[in-house]
Amino acid sequence: MPKPKSDSKERLIEAASRLFSQQGYQATGLSQIVEESGAARGSVYFLFPDGKEGIAVEAIKQSSEQMRQLLNATSEPCSTISEWLRRICDVISARLQASGFRRGSPFAAVTMDAVNDESSRLGQVCHKAYEEWIQDTATILNQKFGVEEERASVLATSAISAIEGALILSRAKQSTEPLTLVTRMLIEWVESKMDEGTSA
Repeated sequence: MPKPKSDSKERLIEAASRLFSQQGYQATGLSQIVEESGAARGSVYFLFPDGKEGIAVEAIKQSSEQMRQLLNATSEPCSTISEWLRRICDVISARLQASGFRRGSPFAAVTMDAVNDESSRLGQVCHKAYEEWIQDTATILNQKFGVEEERASVLATSAISAIEGALILSRAKQSTEPLTLVTRMLIEWVESKMDEGTSA
């Protein structure tokens, strides 16, 4: 079998990520992923012997790494947690609007389907992605902003949960208003809960 084009794997993963975030894992067929990617159909099982599940696993892993990069890039120029929250939510809002409110969380839609999937592999990858998102956020809160470790974990979990919920509402309403309101609430909560002398 001839070697597939070098970018076929990346195109399949990118197409799958778009489709999964828009319509979920179960509603997305392998044929749709191939058509969306423009990759040669014959290359799919060469690159992903496990078919759609294998593509989904790689898509979640890639999204997890992209999330880590986003957290680091947005936190680097910020001097307070409040500033960081605003910056993150501005980026998320811009991406949501650019997609026509079709793409929300990179993990949520796949996670909901993976819970009931016969294979536990995809569910495990989704679980790990959320754990890494929480841990990466908590690490930045602790190391850059001086938040005590236990509190940083609570704050990270709370913020991510709120943002994920806001993304669902924003897509439903076709408006970034829910995300804006949640950001404001998170900032107020952070500023009220931080220990005295710790910058928010």
